[in-house]
Amino acid sequence: MEDFSRYLILSLIAVSFIAKVILVFANQGLWWDEAVYMGLGRGIANGFYSLDQGTNIESFRPPLFPFLIFPLSESILAVRFFVVLMSVISVLAAYYLTKEMFGKDCALWTSLFVSASQLFVFFSTKALTEPLFISLVSFSLLFFIKGGKGYKTHALLSGALAGLALITRYLGTILLLAYALYLVFLLWKRDDIRKALAKYALFCLGLSLATVPWLAMSYAYYGNPLGAYFTNMAIYASSMPSGLFDYLAGFYEFSGPMVVFYVLGLYAMLKVKRKDKILLFLLFCLPIIFYVLAPHKEPRYMLSYASVYALFSGLALTHKFKFAGKSIQYLAILACIVCLVTGISFIWNDRQNGEGLVTAANYLKGITGAKDMVMTESYPYTYYFSERRTIRFPANAEDVNKTIESNDIKYVLLYKFEPGNPAYVTSYFESDARFSRLMSFSQWGDQEAVVIYKVIK
Repeated sequence: MEDFSRYLILSLIAVSFIAKVILVFANQGLWWDEAVYMGLGRGIANGFYSLDQGTNIESFRPPLFPFLIFPLSESILAVRFFVVLMSVISVLAAYYLTKEMFGKDCALWTSLFVSASQLFVFFSTKALTEPLFISLVSFSLLFFIKGGKGYKTHALLSGALAGLALITRYLGTILLLAYALYLVFLLWKRDDIRKALAKYALFCLGLSLATVPWLAMSYAYYGNPLGAYFTNMAIYASSMPSGLFDYLAGFYEFSGPMVVFYVLGLYAMLKVKRKDKILLFLLFCLPIIFYVLAPHKEPRYMLSYASVYALFSGLALTHKFKFAGKSIQYLAILACIVCLVTGISFIWNDRQNGEGLVTAANYLKGITGAKDMVMTESYPYTYYFSERRTIRFPANAEDVNKTIESNDIKYVLLYKFEPGNPAYVTSYFESDARFSRLMSFSQWGDQEAVVIYKVIK
């Protein structure tokens, strides 16, 4: 690789990091999932894994990220900087994985494709799990692929890291499925079966050691070691399927113009003479298959395996047949610049997401007593910011009064945006004299984005 290209790649990686550090300060709101993780972190600090002590509210969430952030759970900014740090580690993990397989030049390109990925840039400024998960997947693959005399230790570490990935995001199931299918491939090829089985036995031992605490906690909260996992799957399986256009738009939201190099990387990988490339092919295809089949579709599903897609792209630019000489490298750099700028624009355009809820929940904390309860669909915000117990809206308007009286609810918080309220909510509280409007809060230019009512007894 020429010095100029290397300098340009390193400069873009640095720009990605610096931009995220600066833009963390621009974020004025908080996503639903961020509020959940912050609340779970605070719960852990207080000795329980839930938004509300004595309940299992949001306890189905994979626990590793909340356990890592609980010392910082009183500061959203501190947690976001932790995530930015994890994004650096995930880039390094992708680098060392690729270097182990295809050398330094390919690894450097892989690092760029991860760093400039538009959704990676975006999610690296949120109090969310993506960078941590990408790091764990990459390191698990690195140790799995490593051979030599230390293969037993590497297999144990690979299994432990795969287990930690699973309890970071349940999309780690895809990683475990890929490992399982690769074992089937090895047995089919009859290539040193005894060594393969010994390696997988150690892998499973590491996996078990990493996941046993989570299984025990799931049993404590749900009466089933896999209760948290199945609860999460049931929630997402209940979503309505998306149309073809939504699927394609989501895929492009993840890849941007980098998709060209993913496809070229697939072709390049076909020319590689390594049996473990089958594992990489599996991890390229399985997230896409899951994204297509899942009723609830989010481009984040494929982002979780960004290091794999970046590795394929890096291979496309460094393989010996070199598709179009030096020109392909400049096109790759241009694509990365476009994605990097797009990712930065995503952060800027999203900076007010949840801002009205944050302000309203903080307002509620100031006007309520410690034992006052709030009725709202946006419960993670009231638990985290207001530090008040919460009841969600009943499905039918006829049950509102009964719910209010039986739970002694004193305040109601309405939010116009996601998640959606029951249809009756829009006019119910405004037209009923039993509810007094206290305050409204704006978001995205809508002065009525959040409204708080007091229940008149």
